[in-house]
Amino acid sequence: MKFLSKLMVLIIGQSAFTTLAQKADSVIVIYDNQKTVIPVPAFGSLTTVKYSDSTQVIEIGVSRLKPNDNYSLRLTPFNSKEVANPLRTRKWFSQIEVGFTLGYVRSENLYYPIDSLDKTTYKANLDRPMGYNLGVSVCDKERKLNDKYSYISGFKLGYSQYFREAMPKPATSDTNIVFYGFDRMRENHLKFLVPFGIRYHFINSKNDAQINFGANLGYLLSLYKYWPDDFSTIGSGSAVLTLNPFVELQISQFGFLFSTEFYAPGTDILKSSLGFSITYRLY
Repeated sequence: MKFLSKLMVLIIGQSAFTTLAQKADSVIVIYDNQKTVIPVPAFGSLTTVKYSDSTQVIEIGVSRLKPNDNYSLRLTPFNSKEVANPLRTRKWFSQIEVGFTLGYVRSENLYYPIDSLDKTTYKANLDRPMGYNLGVSVCDKERKLNDKYSYISGFKLGYSQYFREAMPKPATSDTNIVFYGFDRMRENHLKFLVPFGIRYHFINSKNDAQINFGANLGYLLSLYKYWPDDFSTIGSGSAVLTLNPFVELQISQFGFLFSTEFYAPGTDILKSSLGFSITYRLY
């Protein structure tokens, strides 16, 4: 029933030629909003067109027979050059990912306030927080450009957490020095991402393989906490835009994903990060 809901077949004969501007004696197949015009073959022949993706192959045939002909037909290949749109597929909750991430902090190493009367010196801890990231592809859309390349888009959800342990403050006798970020910290990110990019298909041994490259553009909610020397917990949150370029190699169901992430001003600690993840394609 799902197949039938996507399929519509129109037979165009001589009488419809002038109004629909199609070739006489042809068949129009509309599957998943994709139109293919198939000319009716000669007597005793069969013309077929195939729709395929990673999960299924759909084959539709058109034949011309005389009343007393049998059904042993000669196959006539058909190159569907008259397809209105390339094949498009959509998958829901098709992939998960888990990996390691390394953050880069925003703070400058050493700076002085603009106010000349304030001689306070700020020293920042530039140790890189590290942690983990999780992700799920809620919707994966693919639009084939040709046999090798596809345009990809969709929607993803992600979560990452960064940790940094407390660092001892350098010994100093200067009371005007203020140390920033030497306390234990944790930063959490909940991400809403829209991927866009190119998928290149190739074959490695007996396994289907592909390379995905592009970027995720999205919005993240950030929650930052740190624990000063007096053991009180201080936290704050923000919501900012993020850009996440990526390259992914997939062989069969498993893949390796390398990504970088840049945060718009507004995040509490991080300005960018690097991520290394293992992906698993559910189907």
